[in-house]
Order: sequence, then structure tokens, then C-alpha cells
Amino acid sequence: MIQQQHPSAETERYYSPEEAGEILKLAANLQDNAFSLERLRAIAAEAGISEENLQRAVQLYEQQRKQSLQSRESKVASRRKNFKRLALYLALIVALLAGVMMSISGSRRTLPAPSSSTTTYSSVASGTLVASSEKCEVYKQRKFDESGKRYERVQIRDRITGQSFVVGHQFATVLSASISPTGKYVAIYDEERDEVWVVATDGSNLQRVAPQHGLLIRGINPMAGWSTENGGERLRLRTLGGYTYVSVEK
Repeated sequence: MIQQQHPSAETERYYSPEEAGEILKLAANLQDNAFSLERLRAIAAEAGISEENLQRAVQLYEQQRKQSLQSRESKVASRRKNFKRLALYLALIVALLAGVMMSISGSRRTLPAPSSSTTTYSSVASGTLVASSEKCEVYKQRKFDESGKRYERVQIRDRITGQSFVVGHQFATVLSASISPTGKYVAIYDEERDEVWVVATDGSNLQRVAPQHGLLIRGINPMAGWSTENGGERLRLRTLGGYTYVSVEK
């Protein structure tokens, strides 16, 4: 005898408030249309949610949304403030750099152009000492022109009077200097241009004495000392043709 089996009734499932909220949230997300407050009341009533709890939930939601909007607006305002502050800093930096560049440019424009014929007198001597005697001291100074090209100046200081002057010529590389026995003259050797210049220690009578008086020997200091003749002084130079004497009397 075949016994007929009847399916037992399905046990009803209960959900916690948190689970019910998640299920309703998922169901609401599947809806295409929005819910009015009246519709929410009807759904809440069907779900057994009291009117009081529904009102509290709506108020809590509105408060959270308002706080979220305020937080977003605060972040946007903070970003705008930081951006304005950064823009101000950048503007200040650009202004400072522009001022520095104008100052440098102005300094370069106001630099006096080195002259090949002007002697400048000064009470202070500075630079690298290249020759010295009881009468005077000879210094060389490295300089740069407006284009940034390097050159050297020679300054001579009278040790008796304390007066100094800058020789009015742009040298390339001053290797050495030689002071005459009487201390009246100074000979200057420009190694890079292979030239010898003589100037009086009072700043007068600047003249180039080599190479027009003979070819100099490259790499060798051509100044071989001084000699006296008939009360005058002569500079002795080493050249390819032997020794050459140059009179430097004014």
C-alpha cells in the first residue's frame, strides 16, 4: 500500500532589524522610481514599523545628509583656500626672482667698461701679490666683463705714499711682474697673449714693449731683469733672436 506524503508547511523565516534593513535597502535600489514620504509610511506600516520610529529614521537621515554636504563644502572651501595661498606664494616667488634678476641686470649695466687707456687711482690695494720691492707692490685682480668673459687687472701700490692705481689695460693672464731697480717702472708679462707691458709706478707711460721688439719664446718668462745705462733703465727680454733690451725712460 502506497502511502501518500504531504509536504509540510514551510517554516516561516524571521529577520533581525539589521537584516530587514539591508533587504529593504536592496529592494529599494532595484526600484526605478522614487519613494514619497506617504509611500514610506505605507511600507513602514506594512512592515510593522511604528510612525514614531519612521519619523526618527527620516530625521536621522536628513541630519546625516546635511552633515555630509557640509563636510563636502568644507573640503571644497579648504582646497580653494589652499590653492589661493599657493598661488599667492608662487606670485611672491616670481616677484622676488624678477627683482633679483633686475638687480643683477642693473648691476651689470652700471659696471664701468674696462678701459685700455684710463688709470684709476685708489687708496686700497687688493688681489694676488705678484711682485714686491721696497718701493712698491704689484697685485693682479680677476674680473669679468658684461658678457661674462674673464680678464685681469693690475694694481700697483706705492709703499712710501700709500697711493695705489689700477693699470688702464685689460690683461688676459698675468704670469709675473718685474720692478725696476729704482722702483720707477713695473714690467708685466701677459702669458696668454705673450705680451710684455711697462708702466711707471706713478701710473703714467703705459706701453707695450713686446712682441714688436722681437718674438717671445712661448712657455718661458721673457723678463730677464733690468740694466742701467747712462743713468737710464732698460728691460732685458728673452726672445727667439737672443736677448733684447728695451729702454723704458719717459
